[in-house]
Amino acid sequence: MLKSSICCSIIIWKIATSFLFIIFNVWNFYQLLEIFPLNIKKEYEYIIVGTGVGGSTVASGIESEDVLILEAGTEPSWLMNIPMLTPILQNGPYDWNFYTESQEKSAKGLKGRQIHFPLGKVVGGSHVLNMQIYMRGHPEDHRVYVNGEYNFHRDIERYFEQFERDLGPEEVKFRTKLADAFQEAGQESGYGPFESVRVTQKHGMRFTVADFYKELNRNGHRVVSGAFVTRVTFEEDLATASGVEFTKSGKEYSVRATKGVILSAGTVGSAKILLQSGIGPMNHLKNVGIPVRVNLPVGENLIDHVSTGYNILLLNESLSLDWSDILTPKSLCSFAKGEGPWTMPGCESSAILSLSSDIPNLQFMVLPVGLTQDFGVHLKNIANIDDKVWEKYFGKMLGMSAATILPVVLHPKSQGVIRLKDSNPYSSPVIDPQYLSHPEDREVLLKGIRILQKLIDTEAMQKIGAEINPLPFPGCENFPWDSRDYWLCYIEHLTLTTFHPAGTCSMGSVVDRNFRVLHMEKLFVVDASVMPKLPSGNPMGTIGMLAHRFLAVNGISKHFPTEISS
Repeated sequence: MLKSSICCSIIIWKIATSFLFIIFNVWNFYQLLEIFPLNIKKEYEYIIVGTGVGGSTVASGIESEDVLILEAGTEPSWLMNIPMLTPILQNGPYDWNFYTESQEKSAKGLKGRQIHFPLGKVVGGSHVLNMQIYMRGHPEDHRVYVNGEYNFHRDIERYFEQFERDLGPEEVKFRTKLADAFQEAGQESGYGPFESVRVTQKHGMRFTVADFYKELNRNGHRVVSGAFVTRVTFEEDLATASGVEFTKSGKEYSVRATKGVILSAGTVGSAKILLQSGIGPMNHLKNVGIPVRVNLPVGENLIDHVSTGYNILLLNESLSLDWSDILTPKSLCSFAKGEGPWTMPGCESSAILSLSSDIPNLQFMVLPVGLTQDFGVHLKNIANIDDKVWEKYFGKMLGMSAATILPVVLHPKSQGVIRLKDSNPYSSPVIDPQYLSHPEDREVLLKGIRILQKLIDTEAMQKIGAEINPLPFPGCENFPWDSRDYWLCYIEHLTLTTFHPAGTCSMGSVVDRNFRVLHMEKLFVVDASVMPKLPSGNPMGTIGMLAHRFLAVNGISKHFPTEISS
């Protein structure tokens, strides 16, 4: 009976996933069709590259009415704004589909020791693919962005406030009994209080900064999708950006910017464009055959919130998130009102903890599903789980009620790099995050697992029959289960990214506090790549804050007077 039920579920998931992928691919192909010649001017005041959180915030708040915005991806389908469909968006036409290099000290349970590195290739950027979680982080996270000789807390706060007025983040509208139990466990254990997450939704649908920008209907702005920027161009003095070159539908274009080029293509994209333009480490650029314009550590300091823990929790009762639960008339009616399970972004609760200092360094993200939720149809592929690991571990949990509580390293010590594969701008970049290369990151995750065990032992979690998954993880069978060595082995095998890469164009080493690329004029970077360290929480809010600060310190904001930064 159980086998037939599992087979039936697999068939349903395959049909549903295939149907959605067909819709997404057809829509993407339609968007890429070039029916009419591209009609753009030869010159604009500003060119913004990328429409993620950074680029769309800049486009929304810039005072100029002569702006060209270039996006490599296409417009998303309205179906992509249904929060529950978030996982299906990865590994599709709206994802760059990058993978890391084989990791030396991590990802041992993944195919080729490579981690899928999802990044949005769509109008809206990775905000279209992520869980829409909004956090400010810890106030001390932001000291690095200001001079520090005045009340920087209030200075930073007003940029957060403006970003919140743009998006209107709200508390998640649907939670399972797991989220309730987790929050009660926080109080009971003394680690709390734990809270529900705030998300960027509108009427129960995903609401990105790109959506907000579209509502403004800015005069004099031109958005071109399907535009792949290959490099920045320069004036004869070689130290002033003059514009960009890009391709669309196989045709090459060159456009000038009289006041500035603003790269907001993301941690990978902005670094890659700078490298292709001759701005980066001298030796690397010479090795790939690109003339060196400025020797800067572009691509260095790649940092990310690393995690572990898919299916780490087993329950003795269902959380009511199967197809039979969410396709009911009641569920669909709730969604029509902007409520119910279809509005769930994936993460329904979170906790931020300080282990050894005042600044938090551990986060928990509560996901009421496991990697086996779709019976191995799609989720195992986006996680890049090794086939043998799936068979020996996850495959044994099919049909069981499993959930995921991710311990997350908020301030990782491990640093990686972004490099070019060659001088061809269309080649995928070399992404080597070097996860767990610093032993302290493993220790933080181990502490997270130990705290999670204490939380699960609380009365609140025991009421829903929660227990740590007792199945030995493949490759770690030689260590006694629940020993220190076992969990360190587990962490090294099931290494995960929470999709928060940053740092490759760090402020102080690649850009100054005005976001201007060092030794260059009229060239700026505004996205997560400028963060020299990660915030104490999900980074979307910090990116939006930084974008508003960029506009203010450069005197081009609709909302703030000119400021002086050095």
